[in-house]
Amino acid sequence: MFLCASITAGICRLEQLQELRLSRNRFVGEIPLCFSRFSKLQVLDLSSNHLSGKIPYFISDFKSMEYLSLLDNEFEGLFSLGLITKLAELKVFKLSSRSGMLQVEETNISSGLQSQLSSISMPHCNLGKIPGFLWHQKELRVIDLSNNMLSGVFPTWLLENNTELQALLLQNNSYKTLTLPRTMRKLQFLDLSANNFNNQLPKDVGLILTSLRHLNLSNNEFQGNMPSSMARMENIEFMDLSYNNFSGKLPRNLFTGCYSLSWLKLSHNRFRGPIIRKSSDETSLITLIMDNNMFTGKIPRTLLNLRMLSVIDLSNNFLTGTIPRWLGKFFLEVLRISNNRLQGTIPPSLFIIPYLWLLDLSGNFLSGSLPPRSSSDFGYILDLHNNNLTGSIPDTLWDGLRLLDLRNNKLSGNIPLFRSTPSISVVLLRGNNLTGKIPVELCGLRNVRMLDFAHNRLNESIPSCLTNLSFGSGGHSYADSDWYPASMLSNFMELYTEVYYKSLIVSDRFSLDYSVDFNVQVEFAVKQRYDLYMRGTLNQMFGLDLSSNELSGNIPEELGDLKRV
Repeated sequence: MFLCASITAGICRLEQLQELRLSRNRFVGEIPLCFSRFSKLQVLDLSSNHLSGKIPYFISDFKSMEYLSLLDNEFEGLFSLGLITKLAELKVFKLSSRSGMLQVEETNISSGLQSQLSSISMPHCNLGKIPGFLWHQKELRVIDLSNNMLSGVFPTWLLENNTELQALLLQNNSYKTLTLPRTMRKLQFLDLSANNFNNQLPKDVGLILTSLRHLNLSNNEFQGNMPSSMARMENIEFMDLSYNNFSGKLPRNLFTGCYSLSWLKLSHNRFRGPIIRKSSDETSLITLIMDNNMFTGKIPRTLLNLRMLSVIDLSNNFLTGTIPRWLGKFFLEVLRISNNRLQGTIPPSLFIIPYLWLLDLSGNFLSGSLPPRSSSDFGYILDLHNNNLTGSIPDTLWDGLRLLDLRNNKLSGNIPLFRSTPSISVVLLRGNNLTGKIPVELCGLRNVRMLDFAHNRLNESIPSCLTNLSFGSGGHSYADSDWYPASMLSNFMELYTEVYYKSLIVSDRFSLDYSVDFNVQVEFAVKQRYDLYMRGTLNQMFGLDLSSNELSGNIPEELGDLKRV
C-alpha cells in the first residue's frame, strides 16, 4: 500500500491516464496492482521513493510506455529484463534499488528489445555483466551501469555502437584496462572512477574526447604522465584524477588550453615540478585541489591569472619560499597550504578575505607574530599548528570561529578572553609558552567541546565554572554541515537530454553531484595517546586537557560533573 491509500484509490480510477509522475515522495510498500489498468500509460516515474517488494509482471503490458523510471527505491527479488522486451515505444528505462537485494537477470530477451532506447540507467542492480541486449542498441545517449560488479574487457563497443552517446557512467565496477574508440565527439560525461584501471591513459585521449565536459577517473591505479593532449580539451569543466599513480609534470598548457575548466582535483598522485607553469585570465577555474603530490618550487605568481579561484588546496607537497601577499586578492572560501616547507610570516592580507571559511597553514616553518583580524566575516576554521609563530594571541583572532588550532608554536602571553566567540567549538593551544591564569570568561563559551591548554606555563587555580561548558550540561552539538558552508558542500553538473515522443517531450535531467571534502581533523591526547578525530567522531568528542602547566590550588569538585568528557 502507498503511504496514503486515498491517493492510490483516486489515481486507480483514471484508466485513460497517459502520464503519471510521483517521484521524490515518501511512498512505501509495493506498486499497487491497480496500476495494471493503465494500458495507455506513456510516462511512469516512481523514482526516489521507498517502494519495496518485487517489481510487478504487468509492466510488460504497458504497450505505449515511452518513459519508465523505477530508480532509487527499495525493490527486492528477481527482475527479468524480458518484461520490457515488448515495450516497442520505450525510450527511457531506469531501475535501481537501495536494498541491495534486487537481482536483475536477462531471460527471454535474446532477440533484444523491440525499441531503440535513448537512455538506460541501471545502477546497483547486481548485474555482474553488461546485458546482452545492449549490443543491439544504436541510439543511446545516456548509459549508467555503475555499481554492478562489472569486470572483464572494457566495453569499447558501447561507445562505438552509440555514436550519439553523451554520458557514460561505469564507476564502482572492476574494469582493469581502458581502451577508447578513435573518436567520441558527442560524449560529454565520463565517469570511470573506483575501478581497477592500471594502464596509462591513451596519449590522444584529449583528441578523442573533444566534447567532454566532465571526466572522473579517480580511485584507480592509472600510471604514467598526464597526456599532453588533455591540454586541448577546450570544453572540459570538471576533471578528477585523484587517488591514482600519475607522475611527471603537468602539461605546460593545461591551464590555458582547458579554458572552460572550473573544477580540477589531482590529489594523491605523484605529480612533480611546478604546480602551474602557464596560465591565462581566460581560464574559468574555481576549484584547484592538488594536495598530496610532489610539487616543488614557490607558489607561482601565474596563479594570479586564475582570478575566479575560490578554493585552493596545495597541502602535503614540497613547496618552498614564502606565502605571497597577493593571495589575499582572491575571494577565497578555502585556502589550504599545510605540510609544505614554507617560511616567513603570515601575510595580514589573508586575515581580511571576507568569506574565507577554512585557512590551514599548519605544518610549515612560518615565523613571526599572528596578524590581527578586523572582521568577523572570516570563517569557521583557522589551523596554524606546528609552525614557529611567536608573540601573543590577538584578542580578535577567534571572532566568528568554530575551530582554532595553534598547537606547537612559540606563542607567549596570556590566553585572551574569548568574549565575542559564542560559536567556537574547538580551541587547541597545546605546546606553547602561554602564561597567566585560565580566564573565567571561558566559562561563557557553552558550545566548546574540546579545550586543550596542555604543555604551557599557565598558573593559579582552575576555574570551577568550567562546568558551564558543553562538557557537562550540553550545548549545541554541531552536525557535519555546520563545519561546511552550503555553497561548498556540493558541485553539480547537469545534462538535459530531451527525448522526443509522438505526443510529448520529456526533459530528462541527468545530474552528477560531487561533494567537496576537506577532511577537517583534530588531534587530541587521551590516556597519553594522540588520537585523530574527524567528521562524526569529532562531533561526539568532548575533551579537556590542562596537563603539564604550573596550576595550583585545589581541583574544583565541580569538575566531577563533567559527564561527557
